[in-house]
Amino acid sequence: MRDDKVRIEICEAQDHIYDKTRAWATFDPESYQSFFPDRCRDFYGVPSDNGQYIACWAENEREYSKGYEPAGICLVSSHKVVQVIEVSGISEAVPGNDGTIAALGDRGDTFYLFDSNGTQLLKESFESNTAALAISPNGQYAALATAFPDNAVHIYETRNGRYLGRTENVSTSVLGHLQFTSRNDKRIVETYNIGPDSTLDVDPRRKEVLDEIPVEAQLDMMQLEGIAIVPDSSIGEWHFVPNEILEEVNGALRIPGVELVMSCGEKVEPLTADLIIDNPQNAVKGRYEFCEKCKSSSAAYPNTKVERTR
Repeated sequence: MRDDKVRIEICEAQDHIYDKTRAWATFDPESYQSFFPDRCRDFYGVPSDNGQYIACWAENEREYSKGYEPAGICLVSSHKVVQVIEVSGISEAVPGNDGTIAALGDRGDTFYLFDSNGTQLLKESFESNTAALAISPNGQYAALATAFPDNAVHIYETRNGRYLGRTENVSTSVLGHLQFTSRNDKRIVETYNIGPDSTLDVDPRRKEVLDEIPVEAQLDMMQLEGIAIVPDSSIGEWHFVPNEILEEVNGALRIPGVELVMSCGEKVEPLTADLIIDNPQNAVKGRYEFCEKCKSSSAAYPNTKVERTR
């Protein structure tokens, strides 16, 4: 849960007693009476980066003697309800500065995107529980972290629901906070164990940035089955050798005379290579760059969500 959530009271204007010590808003009974059957409800919500919007939510519907309270998301702007989305099971919602909403729900395994008019742009299910959630200030991108066995960050474009891919979490613990920012005019997602603004009294190192993920199509490294080779560390590149090539040498990589064809078409003798990395996913996290020719011929960019399920 984000640290900047607020408690907000939403009532019909004629019933509202303005309390400056807490957030408040009013609703139009002609448009939203069914969501406020008692003419007043309390919520927890999260404000947008510029404070223009607050997205608040009721996780579950409620039946009681006087009637029925729906579950869902309520979008507030300038102390007025501007949109209501009736959907059950929402556990968190965050708005962008344009009113776009990213939300988690359905027992923590579903990701939603809604535009400012309440139209559902995306509903994506995960086998792993979802954890941290973030939306870029301009509302153009959203990111969420998953728990085990996936333990990764997934990034989406919001307007078209395009999936930009999965990036393995560099930490062994589940991520507790994601944050969009920019470095050298490039937008990135920062990952944290605990948000840097958290008031929790913990080791300061747990509030430091763990990883910086570019907001762009992510390579699907889970589909690269083979090894990574650094023929010459002074050049600073690693190359990919797929399993079908490795089968020809039956694991005898360091035997004199063995020569492999890398995905870029170049040949290498493993015996003279500076470094061999058994898992290409580990090479991505290393200090060497992926050979552009190997990347273009062997690496896949995502068309649909990819998740580690075991």
